Amino acid sequence: ISGEKEKLARVLPLAAKYGAMFILLPLTDGDIPKTAKKRQAVIQSIFQKAQKAGMTKDDFVVDGLVMAVASDSEAAKETLATLAWCKKTFKSKTILGLSNVSFGMPGRPWLNAAFLAMAQYCGLTMAIANPASVEFMNVKKAGDTLIAKEKAPLLFINHFAQQPAAAVPAAGSSVISPEEKVTAAILDGDRDHITTLIEALLKDGQPANRVVDEILIPAIVRVGDLYEKKTYFLPQLMAAAEAMKKALAYLDPLLKKAAAAEKGKVLLATVRGDIHDIGKNIVALLLRNYGYCVIDLGKDVEDRIIIETAKKEKPDVIGLSALMTTTMVNMKDIIGLARAEGIQTAFLVGGAVVTEA
Repeated sequence: ISGEKEKLARVLPLAAKYGAMFILLPLTDGDIPKTAKKRQAVIQSIFQKAQKAGMTKDDFVVDGLVMAVASDSEAAKETLATLAWCKKTFKSKTILGLSNVSFGMPGRPWLNAAFLAMAQYCGLTMAIANPASVEFMNVKKAGDTLIAKEKAPLLFINHFAQQPAAAVPAAGSSVISPEEKVTAAILDGDRDHITTLIEALLKDGQPANRVVDEILIPAIVRVGDLYEKKTYFLPQLMAAAEAMKKALAYLDPLLKKAAAAEKGKVLLATVRGDIHDIGKNIVALLLRNYGYCVIDLGKDVEDRIIIETAKKEKPDVIGLSALMTTTMVNMKDIIGLARAEGIQTAFLVGGAVVTEA
């Protein structure tokens, strides 16, 4: 539905009557607005009329109008500006006929793909495009990953990884055992279903400590092995760790009931400059579940705080975590500072970049 008077008067009431969604075209009688500002005015005008007919922004998708850059070098920029305005200011869904941008140009698949990436960043909701285009689909998956679309990194990995993914049974399959379903959920990084699957195991009489020792820990160890072999990549490692964290948090109350007397005190921290704490959190939870007193200082912890806490709490061991090579070196500084101040407590270091001595 465009801003053309006759079409607007005839078609808009039909859409309202039958509850049909429509594509809002920012056109007026005999005119295709060249600038984003003019298109915004048309969009606002059509929306006001749609509101009077009882419709909302959920009832339409705005077409940003893609024109050929071959005939107007500013055309793509104006379309992208329209998209950005729809996303940030007008708050509506958008659609584009992508290939129009490359009409009359050589190398059309690359122009279309580059335009898609820019449109994704500007908030494009959907596109009319050729899914058989390799360039288009590759850039779409890369763009989804870069704008942090949900589960996009895993889809990107599955599409581009040279090695096949680990052969695991699907967590939702009905032909595998409950134990295998939990294992598969950890390997898949399935945070949405892990607690339901564990609940089913507990109802079948499995004790919580057995679920941890014989199912969850072997599963997360396997994830680590796959990462070392470069079969898994960092997003898969982190997704599995999140699923593991959720599983352990669910089992935590049950494990506490069965925990033995306190075995010792452990001080944990992710070092200065590092905000990654999934692995440390899992270690902390496991240690607590096995009867240790854990003092967790959190992430990005200053050296001095670790030293002062160590002096005050006198832990049996101090655990330091780092994910990045740039922050791993801070571990050495902390240990050196501790020794200089007379702290002889043993240190345990860990993280993705830490290797065996």
